[in-house]
Amino acid sequence: MTQTIGLSDEQHEIAEMVTSVAERFATTAGDVREQSFRDQPAGDEWHSIVEQGLHAIHLPESADGAGGTLLDAAVVLEQLAAHIHPGPVLATVAASAVCALAESSAHLHEFAAGATGAVSVAEGLTAEPHADGWVLNGTITAVVGAAQAEKMVLSAKHGDELIWVVTSAATATPADHTDLTRGVADITLTDVVVTADDILAGIDLEHARSIIVALAAAESAGVAGRCVALAVEHAKLREQFGRTLSSFQSMQHRLALMQVRAESARAAAWDALSALDTPPSDDTSTVQRDLAVAAAAVTTFAAAIDNAVELVVTLGAMGFTWENDAHLLWRRALANAAIDRSNAAWQVRLGHLAEQSKREVRLTDDTAHPELRTEVAAVLAAVGGRAQRDSSHAWLAASDVAWQTQLADAGLVSPHLPAPYGRGADPSEQDVIAAEFRRAGITPPDIIIGNWVLPTIITHGTAQQSERFVSPTLNGEIVWCQLFSEPGAGSDLAGVATRATRVDGGWRVTGQKVWNSLADVAQWGAALVRTDSTVAKHKGLSYFLIDMASEGITVRPIRQATGLAEFCEVFLEDVFVPDDCVVGEPGEGWKLATTTLANERLRMGEALGHGDSARFRTVIAQATDDETRALARAALGRAAAREAVLAALTVRGALLRLQGRNADSETSVLKVANIIAQREGSIDLMSFIDHTTPGQAALTASDTPGDVLDHLGLPAVLMGGGTPDIQLGIIARKVLALP
Repeated sequence: MTQTIGLSDEQHEIAEMVTSVAERFATTAGDVREQSFRDQPAGDEWHSIVEQGLHAIHLPESADGAGGTLLDAAVVLEQLAAHIHPGPVLATVAASAVCALAESSAHLHEFAAGATGAVSVAEGLTAEPHADGWVLNGTITAVVGAAQAEKMVLSAKHGDELIWVVTSAATATPADHTDLTRGVADITLTDVVVTADDILAGIDLEHARSIIVALAAAESAGVAGRCVALAVEHAKLREQFGRTLSSFQSMQHRLALMQVRAESARAAAWDALSALDTPPSDDTSTVQRDLAVAAAAVTTFAAAIDNAVELVVTLGAMGFTWENDAHLLWRRALANAAIDRSNAAWQVRLGHLAEQSKREVRLTDDTAHPELRTEVAAVLAAVGGRAQRDSSHAWLAASDVAWQTQLADAGLVSPHLPAPYGRGADPSEQDVIAAEFRRAGITPPDIIIGNWVLPTIITHGTAQQSERFVSPTLNGEIVWCQLFSEPGAGSDLAGVATRATRVDGGWRVTGQKVWNSLADVAQWGAALVRTDSTVAKHKGLSYFLIDMASEGITVRPIRQATGLAEFCEVFLEDVFVPDDCVVGEPGEGWKLATTTLANERLRMGEALGHGDSARFRTVIAQATDDETRALARAALGRAAAREAVLAALTVRGALLRLQGRNADSETSVLKVANIIAQREGSIDLMSFIDHTTPGQAALTASDTPGDVLDHLGLPAVLMGGGTPDIQLGIIARKVLALP
């Protein structure tokens, strides 16, 4: 199935149809390289789009359009860009979409009938009152699609007032353009009179700019995805040293990173267009729209350029030839990145927006599940917030069992669990519950490792095990640790060497576990143990629940580079585990472990462990000079873009699961994108460390938690749950189907 930024069945059908149309005008014959799109009228490639009604899919039915959304139009643009479709499609769709913002416009019918268009938000035109309306003068340079446009949507200034018009009277002077597949022209208006029918009232400049940029972002997402497909295709066929390129780990990781960029671009563009398709109800929703569009601009244009470069490198010398399509994709990526503000300017723009607000990507709106919303609000109002108690542990909140029990009884501690322990809440219901916690100003309790252990017990354990462990864990009476990793079995979890020997009434366990969070405070541990060494290593494992107070257990905290001890190593010397603490049957441990690791409770809007945007806001607030503030705003923009992408990837994955679709791509990509976001954010933050500045004295106070210590703690996320290399290998094999 064609990959697309759209998620609905209809949008997937649109993508498939557009792909078939685009392939009729494939560029592999080299025609695009030899013909100029600077000044010739739209040709067959445009008329094929009009015949299918794809150019007007977003226009209202009252204007003879299909009554679709901007996201529908973006799906069209994404697929056309992926196939380097030439002509004025982006320029025309953007022009008609901006025109549709007006209170009324007769020109929409002409766009729906197939008139080509162009739009610009650049300054350069002036408007003066005229007996019949306005008279326009001035020049705007480098307008995409202007050479082929029959109608131009432009803005002109009259003092502080902005006048929007549609005109066919501009003089277009074609100019050379990086993108060989569509024209660019400078346009000049000399005493052009526009009357009432050509004036567009009620258009907001930033709204118009957002539409243009978001549609271009959709194109760039298509370019980024196409680069992955072509690179994978080549790697599977090309042989070096008697092997296909795709069999080399370095190549697999390159292609997997390209996939991460492509999916991130899709998610960012999808979020921007979804925000634009939601009519703003107040200033807050307008800011949310602007945040989404700015994040898409920062993310998608860079992703497309990066992937185009990686495609050329993957293809080798042949990718650097005129005849190969790679440079056409590269050129489209570069052209889109220059369609409005520069990437640096978008970072600053997003930084300014993110100073005051954070992008909130929601799975539901405030009208979803009203009865659930009312019920949860009532429970939270009655229960109130957790009693304020300090906790000496870095990851574990102070216990308030009475408070947490009330929430557990209402199924609100882990609402995704089945009744009677949770509410069996699907992702949309979980989103509503989380929203009500935020609305009430209450931080929900987190059972941490229990989030992974309990689903395994409920799914594979006995009724007695569920009764014994589930409710006490949800109430906060039991804290869990996970005893999986070993010195010789980290990412290769099947290499577990800790062994269990059968004895009367149970098992005797001996071995060593390491990198165990909370093992120093946990009452119970979920352990993966080898019970049969005569079978394949995946088949000889069992899943034990171990009382951490058992005789023979020694827990030693591991002091990290930060000076803190957030992990432990656990030694087990002839530890007795009774039969009623074995989950499932002996030998089923690998299956149970995958249940534990695959459990995906919906987690959205949570702060990153490292390089979080909040830290950049602190830098801006504490900065004593304008230069530092300006640099920090750009860094905040980059951080906000990364966080918006992670949120969008999370929501897209949840929506796919709700639709019964495979979300493996979003899930795998999210893990790597999260690692990259925390690494890049933390490194960015180091640019602002200054031991002379109050509040940033981490260089001279190494025993005090600060930005430097936060940075030194990066390995916890870079290696926890599988190193980036392991995650990239998973994407290469499961998503890209590499050997």
